[in-house]
Amino acid sequence: MLNNLIKKLSSFPITFESWILSALGIIAVRIFLEQYSNNLAGHYVLIDLATLVQYTTSFLTILLCSIAIILYSTKKSLQEVASLTLFAFMLIWTAPIFDLILSAGKGYNIHYLFLNLKELLLAFVTEFWTTTSHGMTYGIRLEILLILIISFITIYILTKSKVRALVGSILLWLSIFIIDCLPSFLGIFQTKSTALFIQQSVFSSNIINNSIFSMQSGIQRLYDIGFNSLISQSIIVIAFVALSLICFWGYREKAKILFKNARWNRIAHYVLLVVAGVIVGGGKSFFHSWVNILSLIMTMSAFALAWFSAVCVNDIHDIDIDVISNKDRPLPSGSFTKAEFLSLARISLLLALLAAYSASLYGLFFVILFSFAFYIYSANPIKLKQHFVSGALVIGFASVSAILSGFFLAHQSRELFSFPPLFVLALIILFGFSSMIKDIKDYEGDRANGIKTLPVVLGLRASKIVIAVIVSLSLIGISIYIHNLAIVWASIITSICIWIVLLSKNYKEKRFFIVYLAYLVFCGVIILIK
Repeated sequence: MLNNLIKKLSSFPITFESWILSALGIIAVRIFLEQYSNNLAGHYVLIDLATLVQYTTSFLTILLCSIAIILYSTKKSLQEVASLTLFAFMLIWTAPIFDLILSAGKGYNIHYLFLNLKELLLAFVTEFWTTTSHGMTYGIRLEILLILIISFITIYILTKSKVRALVGSILLWLSIFIIDCLPSFLGIFQTKSTALFIQQSVFSSNIINNSIFSMQSGIQRLYDIGFNSLISQSIIVIAFVALSLICFWGYREKAKILFKNARWNRIAHYVLLVVAGVIVGGGKSFFHSWVNILSLIMTMSAFALAWFSAVCVNDIHDIDIDVISNKDRPLPSGSFTKAEFLSLARISLLLALLAAYSASLYGLFFVILFSFAFYIYSANPIKLKQHFVSGALVIGFASVSAILSGFFLAHQSRELFSFPPLFVLALIILFGFSSMIKDIKDYEGDRANGIKTLPVVLGLRASKIVIAVIVSLSLIGISIYIHNLAIVWASIITSICIWIVLLSKNYKEKRFFIVYLAYLVFCGVIILIK
């Protein structure tokens, strides 16, 4: 009977949209139930966005870890495992229900435990039964026990192997334990009390300033906001690991194709722009806090994911061009369908927004700006890439959004004019016209489809000269504005290299990016040292 039930639950047709909406619905019910079982006066979780995001990312990450572990243990398809775990995910409702029953309706306080290494080991071995009834409540312990029993039975029925079932259940318990005790793991390698270490780390970083627009709340409220953002960031790191394992075990061949299609030179471009903004906005002192560094990693990840989402949207709308100019890309080659790419775009954008929000509200705004800029650049009916001037300006805006997100992540002021507007304009022109080099390799496809890029309008050689002139003048002009002799000389040398690369008979786009990215890294190091 259990075999038939598992077979039925794993055979439901499922799409990304139906999966994510169902998972969020289950989480919403759990959060609602917990408001009654979590007996803590003055704790208004339902109107606290930071807590809602932290709760949601925690539960979603546990679900992703479950999928990764069951994929590894059973070798079943991703479709089957995703469907099966989604139904089992409703078990998270049991903890608040158990707590309400066991406490006769009074509930128990739910909160993170701050444990030392010895206490962590003991809690892992005893499944929290050596801790107090508060924090990891009786309901949570019974919920976890129920999840582990059901996971063991499920894996055993699917594999007929007690060893696989036992190993899978232990791995699932380990992932749940790490997420539930995350603050303790963050402070495990220091000598202070874990609670004091986390509190000092939060207050010595920019995370509170980046998570609110007003500092008028009390100290405890500010700490709660910073703490929730920190935990959300840490959980998102675990979610990235779980997603990587899911891709490796359940989506391996297609993951290789996507990896190749990601345009890593552009990802490096936007990530380095975020870092450049941080260096300008905060200098060396920003990197003295590990919380700040984690926020920077989240912001870089957000832009990388937003870029990947933009790539998927662009490839969907450029398939007619890619059939001529880029036949080996996933859609023209038939490796993926448009529907799959659309789902990938949505997944990436959702993760990008979560990562950006966990790091900074300004970062969230600039990631949204970045994503919308690339959408109107690539998609009908506007599709600004059809003319080189409008297309360049939009990409310039997208590039500047990455710089500004890094700048305001590190800078104490929230005033937009803290970053000079004329400098913003110069950067938009620089990055916009620099982006036109990507149109050189798409020349044949763009010309066949009537896309008015600079190479189509002026011809290949003339367009290369125009791009080289504008980029060279912009680099030298910006370096003079910065008043740094080393950067001025680096700009001159880089300009000469760009002329050589662009006008060479055997033009390769990656050579341009090697020169450009090396220049960015050099300038960042010089400014950081200064």
